Amino acid sequence: MGNTLGFGVLGFVLGFAVRGCLMQCCGSSDVRPSDVESLTCGPRPHASWTRQYDPPPPTASSSRPLPPPAAKAAAAPRGGGSFRELTSPADFAAVAAPGGSISVVGFGSLLSERQGAAGSNTGHQETSNGVPANRVVASQYQYKTEDIDESSAESLRDSLSYAIANKMLIQVPILGTTKKFCRLSDKATRISRKLALILRSQHSVGKYLTAPLQESHVWIGDNGSVKLRGVSFTGKGFSIERVRDDYKHLLKVLIMLIKLSAGDITKLPPDYVEFLMLLKRDTLAMKDEFLIVNNVALLPMKNRTEVFLMLHDKIVKSLGRTNKAKKKRILSSLPYQNDWLDTAMANTKIEQWVEGVQNEYKRTPLDLLRLNRNVRSHLHQYNNDDDIEETLYCEWPELLMVMEKMLHLEGELEGTDIQNKFG
Repeated sequence: MGNTLGFGVLGFVLGFAVRGCLMQCCGSSDVRPSDVESLTCGPRPHASWTRQYDPPPPTASSSRPLPPPAAKAAAAPRGGGSFRELTSPADFAAVAAPGGSISVVGFGSLLSERQGAAGSNTGHQETSNGVPANRVVASQYQYKTEDIDESSAESLRDSLSYAIANKMLIQVPILGTTKKFCRLSDKATRISRKLALILRSQHSVGKYLTAPLQESHVWIGDNGSVKLRGVSFTGKGFSIERVRDDYKHLLKVLIMLIKLSAGDITKLPPDYVEFLMLLKRDTLAMKDEFLIVNNVALLPMKNRTEVFLMLHDKIVKSLGRTNKAKKKRILSSLPYQNDWLDTAMANTKIEQWVEGVQNEYKRTPLDLLRLNRNVRSHLHQYNNDDDIEETLYCEWPELLMVMEKMLHLEGELEGTDIQNKFG
């Protein structure tokens, strides 16, 4: 009896000591508020996430019965707590104001929420636009069982070790200048999009995660494939609030992976920050999932040229013929309206497209698009197409993002072929 008690006490002491050592060596898995304080994106576009004109009428819909959850899923705790919206000047400064800047002070409070905080959503059965929250919208992103992989022959590694071994935020020189710029690697954007697609496919059939997504759930293959392990989905109590919670937890996972890859999250590019802010919006609607999974911040660098030309033609040519009011609103919302020509003239790689041209460029948003189109339409004159595309992105990182966002707000984005431009 005495020996048994002694061994028990010794085991407890040793276990406590080992746990303390691991915490000291590996650190906490929580993302701290200080991790994202002072995250700035520079000048903000004029576009706001809320349309102030021509509100669409509420859509009538009927709900369909959802499958019963498994017993385990029903008993699983649902984390999330309450995520405070960044609406005060200190948290989310001048989103729609010309020349404003986004300072994500307080953004860290979202990331340090306690996972155990309960958040029942049964009382939130309608979205802000009047559409029942449990309505399942038909989608091309159908549920795939292969996304949930518990034991695969494919070589997968946990996301934590993958992030440590692969830099996700990289610094690149801006050709034509002496400046440098930090952007996400193509692997990082592919991982971000794949995780969003997995959630979108589950939401499309009326299911959501039974517990918050964690870094330990994400497994990544050497070929860039992404799988989830140790997760379950349920349809019980499905609502827009559950959908929002899934994306908010995805945001925390992405921030943690970038941190682990030795990335300075205060230097995230502004279009990716905008993508992260979209994930945590308290007013996120089901229709916004199309923008999440097809966000231009997640494009491979080599595909940005094709997407710019496509969106340019949609705005300038198509809407120029069919809806001049929409075209005007989009052009007036573009960023860099006061200084884009100065930026072009200061870059020796871009300057050649500005000086000595027959049709002189003026400081208008339409000419900003015209210059970007002209450079991209003559990529064969460069030895490396990706370099000039990367230069345009580094000089005007928010341009394509605002073009896409405004087309989404105008209800025109799904009429493009954006979903097929990420391969």
